[in-house]
Amino acid sequence: LTPYVRWIGPVREEDKAALYRLASVFVFPSLLEGFGLGPLEAMGSGTPVVACEASSIPEVAGDAAFLVAPGDSRAMGGAILSLLTQPEHAATMRNRGLARARGFSWRATAEGTLAAYEQVIRARRRGEASPIVCGEGISRVRRRCTDTKTSEVCQTSEVCSRSSATG
Repeated sequence: LTPYVRWIGPVREEDKAALYRLASVFVFPSLLEGFGLGPLEAMGSGTPVVACEASSIPEVAGDAAFLVAPGDSRAMGGAILSLLTQPEHAATMRNRGLARARGFSWRATAEGTLAAYEQVIRARRRGEASPIVCGEGISRVRRRCTDTKTSEVCQTSEVCSRSSATG
């Protein structure tokens, strides 16, 4: 494995873009992600992505990454090999990734965050319970919300009227 895989450890932020661009494939076997910035950055750099079909990754990656079932090392290996040995397939995934990454921006993130804050402010002004957007805006991510009146805990990814949330 050593001749083919480089285990580089922690990477400084300023070095990431070059590493993404130089990689033949970005492999992301994570099972629990809040968003999935790594695959998105790799796709934005034109690097084909192989990742687990878990957490928020399918929503972030869409059809622009080769997604495999969590724990299926054979499928993960097959996906990596197909991208390394089939240039046409790698080019297709590279183009899909670049297109997918263009659909995300820090500006849109900031605008969505502002809209959520404005929703809370409007609800408070009307004397309503403040809604909490659970799941960090990603429908597949779940967070625990606790109703402070009843101490009831729910698992949700919807906007709810619970008055506190813990991750």
